[in-house]
Amino acid sequence: MPYFFRNPDAAPESGEPGEGLWFDASTTAISLEYDLKNRAVIIGLTPQDEEDESSTHWWLDWDQKGLWKMQYGDPDQEPLCLHARKNFVAETVADSTVMWGGRNGYIYSLQNTANDDDGNEYESYIWFGPFGDPIAFNDTIITELVGILARNSGEIRWDIYVGETPEEAFNSTPRESGTWVAGRNYAAHPRSRGMAQYIKLTNIDETGWAFEQAYAVLNRAGRYRP
Repeated sequence: MPYFFRNPDAAPESGEPGEGLWFDASTTAISLEYDLKNRAVIIGLTPQDEEDESSTHWWLDWDQKGLWKMQYGDPDQEPLCLHARKNFVAETVADSTVMWGGRNGYIYSLQNTANDDDGNEYESYIWFGPFGDPIAFNDTIITELVGILARNSGEIRWDIYVGETPEEAFNSTPRESGTWVAGRNYAAHPRSRGMAQYIKLTNIDETGWAFEQAYAVLNRAGRYRP
């Protein structure tokens, strides 16, 4: 079957590729390896012909069974083959890692403490939500938002997305925004109103960041008014 993670609604019966999680196995270098240290499966989907930008690869969280998109800062860094290096000398798996060969002949490995992707800045983010009234007839307002980052965390930006449905909110532009710094932050009062809301956290620069916890206060704001 030529399409990986094939979505029946994405690739029509004619075989023509549609929108969704798919690739053509005849033109893609496929590699897969289990990351012992991070408990995840890395799925490399590198086009045989080099592109101007890195293609989409996948990270499968083995504990939560969640798929995350991966892209490299340079297409030369994309994996043509993956290899799991197990440190048999150490008593723990701390030094075990996944290594891969790139197009440029270099060997790469994952470093959890790296602040850039081999010299290229990268974007990192988390989505929380959707939030809303479980009855689904009332708008809600986020009246208060407080975030706590690790002591040595870099700054991040929070954005609130609002819509009539979770899908609309997810694809909207930010309604309210702000910045969190290391430690406990002052309470923000965004007053964003809607049927469904998301909160997205995004890095501001190449400094690593660590989210610890946050709380948001939501109040019902009356019946939904189309």
